[in-house]
Amino acid sequence: MICPVCGTPDVIFDSERAQYVCGSKGIVIEENIADLGPEWRNFEDETMRIRAGPPVTFTVHTEGFGTIVGTGDWTRKQKLRTLQNKSRVSSKERKKVTYLTSLNRLAGKLNLPRPVRETAGMIVKILVEAGLAKRVDPDALTVAVLHYACRVHRVPLRLQDLEKLYEIEEKEVWNATQKVTQAARKLNLTPKLSPAEYVPSIANKLGLPGEVMIKSMEIVNLLFQSGGTSGKDPAKISAAAVYLVSTIMDVKKTQKEVSEALNITEVAVRGGYRDIVEKLDIDVVM
Repeated sequence: MICPVCGTPDVIFDSERAQYVCGSKGIVIEENIADLGPEWRNFEDETMRIRAGPPVTFTVHTEGFGTIVGTGDWTRKQKLRTLQNKSRVSSKERKKVTYLTSLNRLAGKLNLPRPVRETAGMIVKILVEAGLAKRVDPDALTVAVLHYACRVHRVPLRLQDLEKLYEIEEKEVWNATQKVTQAARKLNLTPKLSPAEYVPSIANKLGLPGEVMIKSMEIVNLLFQSGGTSGKDPAKISAAAVYLVSTIMDVKKTQKEVSEALNITEVAVRGGYRDIVEKLDIDVVM
């Protein structure tokens, strides 16, 4: 920048006063300059400079909005922090906090991805605000919400595995699932999980080659497109398809091995196997 007074390039910007000053003459060239740079600030640790707070998230009841009182030994600051912690959760939001805490704990155990947790948090918010969470077992609601969110994001997670983890009655989970479905409709969330997406995890558990996995997925997709999987447990259908293909390709796994890998009965594998053979008109030579 050239000084308009003396014509020299010796111009200094005074950031404290927001002024351009001529370095030679000391004349103020321009004042009240707006700083368009980032507003880095931190009142406690100068080595950690930030511009904004945490991102918006539905995994906490405040959705990421709120004021955080900093840490420190200052007595007044400690009192403010204690007062804020007591007042930040209203009586109406306590139920939401309880559900979200349980949901985040279970999602952490299962190592579920962030999008699943965010979607589950959105569903919980609607459930509580619309009064759909009344007279529903909290554990059953947590299981139903996470299972629905997994189906939305195409994460193959069996509802039966979650039921066993919490030791919940199937009746309670069914009731909770109906409420979750109502809440999800308000958010225009629809499950996108195809039954074939259970096949890779089943094949991996049984140590089967990739060819078996690919052919099993093709069979399950054929059944899905023809409506043959409607009203049936997709994991059991996928297990039966894997058993069928492994038999055809001579890398056979017994019905007992398949059932133990998925914690299902041999009867379920056998029944699914027969359904596939009949509906697709497959001849199997044992």
